[in-house]
Order: sequence, then C-alpha cells, then structure tokens
Amino acid sequence: MLTLAALTASAAGAAGASTGPTNVTFTVVTGTLSLTAPDSVSFGTTTAGASSVSGSLGTVTVSDSRSTLGRGWTATVSSTDFTTGTGTGNQDVPAANVSYSPGLATATSGTGTFLAGLGGALGSARTAFTASVESGTTSVSWNPTVTVTLPSSIAAGTYTGTITHSVA
Repeated sequence: MLTLAALTASAAGAAGASTGPTNVTFTVVTGTLSLTAPDSVSFGTTTAGASSVSGSLGTVTVSDSRSTLGRGWTATVSSTDFTTGTGTGNQDVPAANVSYSPGLATATSGTGTFLAGLGGALGSARTAFTASVESGTTSVSWNPTVTVTLPSSIAAGTYTGTITHSVA
C-alpha cells in the first residue's frame, strides 16, 4: 500500500530527472598499420644434453601510414609449445621455456618514439615493441633473438613451434 508521502517522493524523483542530447563523435583515418615477420626459420641442430638452442628470428617490421597525428601502436609476441612426435611427456617444450629478446631497432623511418619491449619468457604474450607520438608514415624494424631452454629429459626429434607477432 502506497502512502501519500511515498507518492510525493516518487513524483519528486521523476520531476528531478533530466534528459538531454549527447554529442557523439568518431574519426575515420586513412592508411594502414601492418606487421611483417619471417614465415619460418630454423635454429639448426643441437646435441642431446644441451641446455638450450637459440637463434635470430629474422627481421620484424611494423609500418604505419595511418593519417591520425600523435598515434601509436603496440606489437606483441607470443609462442606455442614446441613439440615433436605426439607432443606429450618429454616430446614437449612449454612456451614458458621460450625466451624472446627484441633487441634494439635495426631501422626506423618517419617521426615517432620507438621503444623495444623488455623481452622475457613467452609463457604469456609480451610487448615486443611500441611506438608513440607518430606523425606521417613511419616504420621500425628489429631482429629478435629467441632462446628455447630444453628440459633435461627431452626426447630426440625435430621440434616445431610458432612465434606469433601482432600489432594494434
């Protein structure tokens, strides 16, 4: 049962509510943001009992021709497990055993601030490189080193994994 006081409070609340227009904006840019990386690379052969295998991944390049001033991006890197055979037991090297070091930029063009990520184990995605305060068309390249720490009981075989770069 509603009382007169409840009806008065309810009407006052409704009378105090306001509505109004909301301005909405958005920006359309031209140009593209893209990343290129080698399709495949081999780190060669190592002997049983080795603690790790490593090598250069090859040149990774981010190109940015978007028209927005002061823009930026972050390139990330991740890894799958490296496996051979059935990929179980001692036929698996977990992604957490894969270490990534972006190194310094090997080439840059355009105006912007380009910074290498800290690198480290790829048990989860990491920042490989960033750009900020860009203007005009820009690009940055780097040649990361990947080190795979091998378990002591690793089985002989050819191990395959995937290192994935992305940019946004």
